[in-house]
Amino acid sequence: MTDELVLHEFAHHLDGLDGTWGPPPQELAQARAMGSRHRPGYNRLLHDIEPPRHALDPYGAETKPKFFAVATECFYEQGRELKQEHRTCTRSCGISYKVDPAQWG
Repeated sequence: MTDELVLHEFAHHLDGLDGTWGPPPQELAQARAMGSRHRPGYNRLLHDIEPPRHALDPYGAETKPKFFAVATECFYEQGRELKQEHRTCTRSCGISYKVDPAQWG
């Protein structure tokens, strides 16, 4: 199993824990805010999936839960690229996961 698939499916698992898309269960206000912070990135991907290629896989445009999973895998696998293209999405994932892979080696 590839790292991307593990991250993707892990995000789906987290997403399903509280019945709403996007954030893993945390303090309710923070979780709601995180879901709304993902919305601009999701909308951008919906309208801009043609080349030039983006860090986010176009598969994420299928549904909001898919977007969260794709954003999670991209956050860990292509942190620098995601940060350049989707700062809000990167910030939202960073709040959720409490790490910043863009700073890693």
